[in-house]
Amino acid sequence: MGVWSGFPDKWPTAYAAVQKMNFTNLDIAQLAMYVDIDGMEPEDAANKWLADNCGRWTGWTGADSSACPEAPGFLLRILWIRSSCRSTTGPARSPALRRWRHAGVHRQLGRVHLG
Repeated sequence: MGVWSGFPDKWPTAYAAVQKMNFTNLDIAQLAMYVDIDGMEPEDAANKWLADNCGRWTGWTGADSSACPEAPGFLLRILWIRSSCRSTTGPARSPALRRWRHAGVHRQLGRVHLG
């Protein structure tokens, strides 16, 4: 996944987690269906996807499966940020990246074992 060129140096642990993420077309379609057809809020759709796909995201983060079915907040934020980073002003000015910094997501990711 592409990120800002300074991202790996500034947040190496977060970068490692982001690089492990892999969404299929079906994953994206399912999330879109939850929002567009089922009328869910994006955050609720992400929570549902995380609960239904525990084995996938625990593999990305190195989290123990005992974290299932409840999804950790930082991963929800990453899913949301990843989907909203397409800014016409460029990644450095993306509102999603500003929210990433201010939400402290990078600090939370630093505590996740990515072995």
